[in-house]
Amino acid sequence: MKWKDGEPEEGSGTKRVVVCSHGCVCEDYDRHIEANQTGKARRIYVQVAPIRSITDFTDSEEKLKKVEAIKRGEVADAFYLYSDGKAFGDQVVDLTREQPIPAGILVRDCKRIARLADWQWNALGIHATMARFRVEAEKLFHPDMLKGAKP
Repeated sequence: MKWKDGEPEEGSGTKRVVVCSHGCVCEDYDRHIEANQTGKARRIYVQVAPIRSITDFTDSEEKLKKVEAIKRGEVADAFYLYSDGKAFGDQVVDLTREQPIPAGILVRDCKRIARLADWQWNALGIHATMARFRVEAEKLFHPDMLKGAKP
């Protein structure tokens, strides 16, 4: 998303994103709004990353190979999101474009399409952390945490 004077520019944003922040961030925003603390609410930001349909990667053999590497977790800056079977097909999260947006935009203006399964939410958190810090998961997370991040 492109910004001008603290507001998103019309037509510049991605249509779909995955929220990388924990849900309690939006709850904090709601609590501040309910307490009429709009100044505090405006300072709360949520990390999001754009998602692209898997069909964006099917026009060449090279892209198909990259999708398979993303699916195996071998591409640090991309994460494979499996279809929920209803609202969306398989997707790729672009972690290179992860950015904070004001929580108010997410809470007020965005429609929730789907919720990640617990195992996929855990896997996304692990993968995004590895992408940010460029460190192997085994050096950052307890082995029990890593077991829950597999399909």
